[in-house]
Order: sequence, then C-alpha cells, then structure tokens
Amino acid sequence: MAAQKLGVPPLPSFLIIGAPGCATRWLRFNLDRHPEIYAPPRFGRPPPRFLFDDEQLNGEELVAYRRGFEGWGGEPVIGALEPRCGIKQNRPLLESGPLTVPAETARRMERAIPDCRVVFMVRHPVDRLEVDFRRAVVRGDLPLDSDLSEMLHAVDMRLINLDIYSAGMYSETIIAYRHRFGDGFLVVFHDDVVADPAGVYRQVLDHVGASPDFVPDDLARVRYEPHDTAPEVHLSDEDRRMLFEYPYGVQVKDLAELTGRDLSSWYPTLDAKV
Repeated sequence: MAAQKLGVPPLPSFLIIGAPGCATRWLRFNLDRHPEIYAPPRFGRPPPRFLFDDEQLNGEELVAYRRGFEGWGGEPVIGALEPRCGIKQNRPLLESGPLTVPAETARRMERAIPDCRVVFMVRHPVDRLEVDFRRAVVRGDLPLDSDLSEMLHAVDMRLINLDIYSAGMYSETIIAYRHRFGDGFLVVFHDDVVADPAGVYRQVLDHVGASPDFVPDDLARVRYEPHDTAPEVHLSDEDRRMLFEYPYGVQVKDLAELTGRDLSSWYPTLDAKV
C-alpha cells in the first residue's frame, strides 16, 4: 500500500450516480467522512471523458481521471460522485461530443472500471424536477424570474435541453446498469434518506465494502439544498397530475416493478395511477 500511495491513485471502487435533487452530494459528503473511504468533492472539474466518448476510452484518459484523486491517503475504498452518468442526455456533456444514453455509459464504465460498485439514487420525479429547476436558476441556466408552471404549460424547450425532464426517468438507467453490474448496482431512495439516514448509510457501506462501525452522528442534517436566492416553486395539484400523466407515470410504474418497491404514495391521486 505504501508504494501505491506514492504513485497515481487507483481508479474508484464505487461511483454514485443519480440526478440532482436525489441526495447524491449528501451521500458523497458523508461517505468521505468514513475513515476507510476517500470520496472527495470534485467541483469545477470536467466530466470523466472516457465515460461519455468511446474515443476517450483509453489509458491516457484513465490516468488523467486518477489524478483527480491526488489527495488519496491510502484508504481502501475510493469513491466519486458522477451524477450525469445516470441521465439520458438532451445535450452533450463534452464540447462537440455525442449525446449519450445510460446503456452506453454503463458499457464504458464496465470496460474501464469492471469491478466498480454503483449507487443510483432516485426521488419522486416531480419533487426532483422542482429542485433541479431551482438549481438551474441559481446556476444562471434560467432567468431569475422563471416560472416553472408557465414553462411546463408552454412546453418550454429549456426544460428539455437542460435535462430537467429526462433526469427523472429512471427505468432505462436501472435496466442498463443491472445488465452490466448485476449485484454491484444498488438503487437508493431519497425517501429512505429522509426517513432513516443511518440505515441508508449502513446499506451503502455494506455495498461498497466499508465497515459499518462508523456512522456520523449528524447524518440527518440537511446539506446542499438549493440556495436561498432560488425562486420558490409551488406547482399546483393540476400541474403535478399533468407531469405524472406524462412523462413520469409510466416511469414510476416501471421503477416499482424493477425495485419491488411500493410507490403508491408517489401518485397524486388514486385514480391517477397508470
């Protein structure tokens, strides 16, 4: 291990994927606090090119990606947050790059990091869309006076082009990653993070191969919510039913079937089920 610490760090042994608003950064932050895990924040760096472009799937790019973990101190478990890996994109992540779909990203990930454990985080898709919309405003991707309800009814293409819609479509990602990683792929629900953060934490520790003996005592603390300058979002019941009818109703039904999870509480009304 000592010799390895002096060189380039190994590739991550686990990746957290999932769309904004699903507690992915909460999980990354708290896993990094575990003494056996190194999972640093990597804000401002470009996306891992080898996961989004076959031409970049080579040794040079993998070495460059490893250098992003230069603070590694020999921890046996290394992780990273790569939320865009679980999204079917409507805009390329790389300049002049291709659009990618989860099946292709999972294929590249399996080739580059075949023993990787993957954690996919999901949330009620309408709730997730509201959070993502607010973050898009904070980032400057949308004007400060943007109104989500008006944009929905106008079928504003910015919601599509910014992947705000598609990030809540989970079934394609689950099918693709299960095909590639089998039991190495874990689905985590935001509902469980809220209800039992310590239980979720231990579940993920077991999945990535770290000891369950260490659990931070402040896991329930809310982190990384949208900035206070973001506009409040108050979608009406009608708006939520509209979104559930399309595009999310079928997605929720598929998610329930794929995970064996009772998601009846996600439906806006009983008669809205698909």
